[in-house]
Amino acid sequence: MSRIADAYGVTPGWLTLRLDEWGVPRRQRHEAHLHRRSAQRVFRGRMVRRSKDEVRAAQAEFVDQRTDVIARYRDGESVASFARSFNLSHSWIAERLTEWGVRRQDP
Repeated sequence: MSRIADAYGVTPGWLTLRLDEWGVPRRQRHEAHLHRRSAQRVFRGRMVRRSKDEVRAAQAEFVDQRTDVIARYRDGESVASFARSFNLSHSWIAERLTEWGVRRQDP
């Protein structure tokens, strides 16, 4: 309902009232999920599940490259870029930067 209302520049409440007046049947809430993107499409590009040992190894590699990481971050590389290249979570990387006393950059 919200997407249709946005497309026509009206509020969802107004659109709901009009559809009720016109006798247009509404889908049940659970039916609305049938029209969403498939899980395969939604999760494309997400990290593959890894073992704890693999995660620890990636974290150790990140920590080993501390000076290089700090320099790259200060030169403008983003936390998201580090997350992709080291295959680690954004929050873990942000915590390390804070722990190392690196001042966070505004997005």
